[in-house]
Amino acid sequence: MTDEAAKACWFPAEAYRQDNPPKLVWGRDRTFESVDKAVTFVMEELGAVERSHASVVRSRLLSIDNIEQMYAARKA
Repeated sequence: MTDEAAKACWFPAEAYRQDNPPKLVWGRDRTFESVDKAVTFVMEELGAVERSHASVVRSRLLSIDNIEQMYAARKA
């Protein structure tokens, strides 16, 4: 993976509640020193709901599909 700095972005799980969704939800983000660390954070630290809508931003946006592929390639 690349050593380029990256930011993981996601919405908290409560944003997706169907029974009583909050009126306003702020997205969250965290900056990492590398894409590898951002991908690892998304795949290992976020819950399934948060992860399904997460992205990693660097010089271009990485969707969850890209993140899953990068994570799988690293684990192989």
